[in-house]
Amino acid sequence: AFAPHLPPGAPGLHAVLHGPEAAALLARPSLAQPAHAALGVALAALWQARGLAPALVLGHSLGECIAAHVAGVLDLDGLARLVAGRGRLCEALAPGGMAATTAQATEVAAALARLPPGLASEAGLAACHGSAGSTVSGSPAALAALRAALAEAGHASEPLGGRHAYHSPLTAPAMAPLAALAAGIPHGAP
Repeated sequence: AFAPHLPPGAPGLHAVLHGPEAAALLARPSLAQPAHAALGVALAALWQARGLAPALVLGHSLGECIAAHVAGVLDLDGLARLVAGRGRLCEALAPGGMAATTAQATEVAAALARLPPGLASEAGLAACHGSAGSTVSGSPAALAALRAALAEAGHASEPLGGRHAYHSPLTAPAMAPLAALAAGIPHGAP
């Protein structure tokens, strides 16, 4: 289902996940996101084959797309089109990064407010993990400045792998094309 939607000349998802070049291939959102979605769909199918049907589904970010498929809102081809398109759009974005931090959302907001405007506009709160902390993302310079501001406030942070700033202001250029893509994919009722 995903193969027709992968970039031209891309290897199949098995090679993306298990081949000798897997690490390099998984660094590409146009391949990593379809691979992630395929694994999520396969895991849900395995559970359902074992008689474990979900009463409800949820997800964050790419996981929301997978949950929509499991709930019956998107068929497999629609999921593949959406996820592959999303991956291509993300791959075209400016480089950035993400970091896990012990800071909560309000503390991240305070640290962002202390950054120079040019840097603050390139970073943001990517995910809130409650009292356990959060994930932040942004351009390389903004993320470094945000991590330094968080450290000054006594919060640890650890960079996450990857070279993209998901859920940051850097994703703005992908929003309209992603909305247009999603609007063209049939959606059903859950």
